[in-house]
Amino acid sequence: LNLLDTAASVILLVAAAMVSIEWAAASRIGYGFVWYAVYAGFMRRLIGFDWGAMATIYLQSLACTLATVAPLLLAYRFVTTQQTIALPMLAAMALGGCLCWAAMLFVVRHPARLEFIEMAGALIGKLHPKPAR
Repeated sequence: LNLLDTAASVILLVAAAMVSIEWAAASRIGYGFVWYAVYAGFMRRLIGFDWGAMATIYLQSLACTLATVAPLLLAYRFVTTQQTIALPMLAAMALGGCLCWAAMLFVVRHPARLEFIEMAGALIGKLHPKPAR
């Protein structure tokens, strides 16, 4: 499987690079689909995941991704352009994207929200340790 995967990666990259650097970059997206096709069945047999559950998680992840980029896209649409955005605004939009991502984890009930809660709890515990008795 790894030989097939590697061959597909190299062939796609070389063929696309002969067109342009942009096509070479885009070939990585196509390679992602090939990688998935090569390994999905193998992983399914190995760990026995449910295709429906996997599709649900992918849709939840798509919603989180869209929420992450939304602040920046809205800024580009209504406030500034890619060429003129100032660093403070870019940083604010990036922070806003992080907050939107975290909120969307809970809105769509993404399984990663449980890890997020666990990490946040550990961080809070380190910042505010409980007094010893």
